[in-house]
Amino acid sequence: MFHQNTYHTDGKRNDIVAFKSCFPNSNFMGAGTPPGNPAGPDLTVWNAKAAYTALLGEFRKQPKILFVCVTAPPLIAASRPEPLWKVLARKILARPRETVDPQSGRRAREFNNWLKAADGWLKDYPLKNVAVFDLYDILTDEGKSDFLRFPTGGGYDSHPTREGNERAARAFVPVLNRAVRRAGLSE
Repeated sequence: MFHQNTYHTDGKRNDIVAFKSCFPNSNFMGAGTPPGNPAGPDLTVWNAKAAYTALLGEFRKQPKILFVCVTAPPLIAASRPEPLWKVLARKILARPRETVDPQSGRRAREFNNWLKAADGWLKDYPLKNVAVFDLYDILTDEGKSDFLRFPTGGGYDSHPTREGNERAARAFVPVLNRAVRRAGLSE
């Protein structure tokens, strides 16, 4: 039974906590400046690294809980074409169109590679209660692109298709099983 956002009143607790960001968090606006700021405010690679590094102190406080970081899914490569009336309305109102930065996919891959790399996010973390599942890579068809290869909405929606979700589910189970054994949670 899932107990997301529910406190147990009987003293029980979750032994596994999986967390992920949504696809807008793959829209990196730049590399940023090291060491980064965990509070942002801009979504840069270095700020994201600083935010995830700040989480490790909290994970260290709960050594008997397995934390599974699921990387944020990728964005689609292009924005949906707009009808002429929207283009004209934006022009009259002097509002820019929100577009996908062509470099955001490369930056998202850089960040996610750092999360999962042996010499990346967890390199100095001494416990075995944190694991990374690279959803980003699966949904880019194992690196055939830096953008979503399984988009919905006629190719203009960053939510993955059924095929993308099924691939992710098949890949997640073995990763979770290894992480559970590594953390010492299995019998």
